[in-house]
Amino acid sequence: MLVYENYNKFISATDTIRSMKSNVDGMDATMQELRSRLGAPQNQRPVIGCDPNCSHTVLIGLRHLSVIVSRRLRTIHRRRLEGPLPMQVG
Repeated sequence: MLVYENYNKFISATDTIRSMKSNVDGMDATMQELRSRLGAPQNQRPVIGCDPNCSHTVLIGLRHLSVIVSRRLRTIHRRRLEGPLPMQVG
């Protein structure tokens, strides 16, 4: 009975990992598009209709957003390189 339960857990974990892998594989094109869109504002002059202090505040906010997105991208790529999480037997 214990072998059967462990086998069912293994099959369930395998299905979950396969599902996660297909979700991550589909994200490549989306992530590439996101990178190109994030790179585009660096080449353009921002059009902001307020005083220089307001523009500075907006730019700081955009930089903060860029840092957050970069960290998320690194986390996703690191997890893809590390592979699936190890299963606990017990």
